[in-house]
Amino acid sequence: MSSQNFLVIFTSCICAYAVVPTQILALTTLDQKEGIQLKVMEVAQYNPKDRGAPSQTGSGGTRGGKCELDKNISGPPLSALVPANDKSRLTVEGKPEFFVYVPQSSAQTAEFVLKDENRKNVYSTTFPISGKAEIIRISLPTNVPALEKEKKYYWYFTVFCNTQNRSRNPFITEWIQRTEINSPNAAQVVKASLLDRSKFYAENSIWHDAVATLAESRRQNPNDATLVNEWKKLLDSAGLQDFSDLPITLISLENSP
Repeated sequence: MSSQNFLVIFTSCICAYAVVPTQILALTTLDQKEGIQLKVMEVAQYNPKDRGAPSQTGSGGTRGGKCELDKNISGPPLSALVPANDKSRLTVEGKPEFFVYVPQSSAQTAEFVLKDENRKNVYSTTFPISGKAEIIRISLPTNVPALEKEKKYYWYFTVFCNTQNRSRNPFITEWIQRTEINSPNAAQVVKASLLDRSKFYAENSIWHDAVATLAESRRQNPNDATLVNEWKKLLDSAGLQDFSDLPITLISLENSP
């Protein structure tokens, strides 16, 4: 895929903004017509609930982590931005977003692959990367079928630093499962603000949507220091504190032929 086959929507740098204390507020969303309150947490704390990983893969895997030419560069290796403190990989979205930390690298191209529970290919593509240390937020094309509920899917991310021997390229493997919100207030989630929705998802162990809605809220309000602080707290609560001060690049993958 050429560089025209993807679109970088936004890059934001957390370190560019001052982190200020979050005010202690009663964070609720009130539907005036129905009088129903959606209660959420005061801070974006992820609530781990270990629902177990598929026996085929465990909780995800890695091989290597950095290109051979980049081993002396400091910082974490190639990593999926998923909770380090449990094995839950849940979403309520038919087309969730995927978050990957890509270290500073000599690699210029990456590959994303999505497979169903039978390891049948659902979507795959390659696209250019900047070579800078950043979080890549991957949005699926419109023609990719929605994830079926209660089925596990597998996704893979590779950076190509060795074009002659692909087995030497660092990669990550992960899984994801679409589920339903088990809450009497589930119908009100879509009416809440992005920040409140992120908090609700985090409280209910819906990781992919907690991080995606908060990232979208930051994209819409890049100068909001409170959102910067919320982002840091969310990642810290999931054991991902090494990545909370990094820029985020949204890549919208295009429809396959």
